This record gives sequence, C-alpha cells and structure tokens, in this order.
Amino acid sequence: MNDIVETDDLPAPGAVAEYIRDTQVAWGIHSENAIFKLKIVPLEWLEDAEERPLSLATVDLSMAGRSRTKGPIVLDADFSIIDGMHRLADAVLAERESIEAYVRM
Repeated sequence: MNDIVETDDLPAPGAVAEYIRDTQVAWGIHSENAIFKLKIVPLEWLEDAEERPLSLATVDLSMAGRSRTKGPIVLDADFSIIDGMHRLADAVLAERESIEAYVRM
C-alpha cells in the first residue's frame, strides 16, 4: 500500500466524484488529480469536519461488517468522509480511537 496516491489509486475512486457532486465543494483542481496521503486519524477529528461533520455517537452501527471495500477510509482535507462509512462503523463498534485513512492533501 502506497503512502501517497492519486484519486484513481484509492479503494473506491468513484466516491471522490460523487462527494464533489453532492457537496459542490471547490477543490481548485480536477478531482482525478487530487493527492491523498495515508495517515492514522483520531476518530474524534471527524466530528470537527467543516463540510460533513458527524457525531460518532450517531454512526449507524448496523453498517458494521457490511463493507464491500477494503482498506483505509478516504477523507477530504477537512476530515469530511468521502468514502468509508461502513469501515468507520466497524471502528466505532470496536471502540477504536483512530482509523487508517487516505486524507486529501
């Protein structure tokens, strides 16, 4: 697994285009040229995301164990989730404090 990847090398590259369409976020670059760095991210940081903040207490735990995608979750630079809600549910259910994620640089 590479520490730095482009959009096409992510676990679910189509999720990036869907995220941009849904949020209408302006990255200033073409989404396929985005660069992501592999990091270990504390789960609490996801609650401070600007574009898509979430409460860990309200993560749908029924999604745990049902992910079709393997590997790190994918986050925007502000820690908004682009892809990986099922994997996040796994982490919350397991009471982990952090999760492996590709974070947009």
